[in-house]
Amino acid sequence: MCLLALLCLLAPALARAERSPEVQRARDLIRLGEVRAAHRALVGVLKKDPRDVDAHYELGRVLLSYEPPHYEQAIKHLTYATDEKPDVSDHHLWLARAWGMKLENSNIVAAAFGPVWEVKGHFEQAVELDPKSASARTDLFQYYLFAPSIVGGGRDKALEQLRALGTIAPDSVLFHTSQAIMALKDGDIDSAVIAFERIAQLSPPDAGQAFFELGMIFLSQRNYNRAYRYLKKAMDAGTAIEPPHKILKPNFVRNAFYEKARYEIENNVTVSVDSTSLSREGRMSARKEDNDPKYVKLLRMLGTIYERNGRSEMALKYVQRAKALAEKAQ
Repeated sequence: MCLLALLCLLAPALARAERSPEVQRARDLIRLGEVRAAHRALVGVLKKDPRDVDAHYELGRVLLSYEPPHYEQAIKHLTYATDEKPDVSDHHLWLARAWGMKLENSNIVAAAFGPVWEVKGHFEQAVELDPKSASARTDLFQYYLFAPSIVGGGRDKALEQLRALGTIAPDSVLFHTSQAIMALKDGDIDSAVIAFERIAQLSPPDAGQAFFELGMIFLSQRNYNRAYRYLKKAMDAGTAIEPPHKILKPNFVRNAFYEKARYEIENNVTVSVDSTSLSREGRMSARKEDNDPKYVKLLRMLGTIYERNGRSEMALKYVQRAKALAEKAQ
């Protein structure tokens, strides 16, 4: 066997061998949700070897898992990984996500001169390097769907990515979630409901969250009957309404319409979803709290849901609001 052929056969094994045991242990901790322990382990690896590309990559992902995400530090580590290994699709994918988080926290003028182009460029590069990556296709789909045409967005481009996703991962949670998001963007709530219902069928662990997102959207729209139906389904599903931060999952999907609805309900405001950012500054308006008995009942239901999910502070907030509205109505 010639040397070149031998090297080709050994390439996958050699690539795997490059990852140190310490980095692999950190990856295992990440899978277990022990992100802080993984953070400490990865910092230790980089103290020993500041040029460990895999450690930079994993640390960048971990930094994005915090609330709020440490996107500036993440960008530095993920940029290093991408510069050192530019042919790895996931490096570009996560770097785009980090820039995306910076974009959400930037004003529109600043965003136009930096983050938005980084987001677009790295998402596109991730897809180019791995056209069969459902995660990369999904994120690029969302960029095209929400970004204005002046920075490369557009519905036709988004639809092209959605069709490709349907070929790569047909009848998957990722595909149906993307379908739901496009339907919500188009104002087609019935198609969004069909997509979320299918998600619940395909993946019972995601059912609670799917129904909860629908319930919150209907509640924000003050469609109390449908809100009750889906919040009740979320309770009955018995699964987490907000699983551990999705940033460390392979399928990173942001439902801007659910986030908008949740923010509106939590703060009793109306929010406009900007094309390039979800930051709320300058795009909120207060709205009168409804003392409809159905609304009060739904606030109590939210209190129960959050309590069951270990969110006692949020649960108390809704219970107190329901109590105040009930007393006001008397």
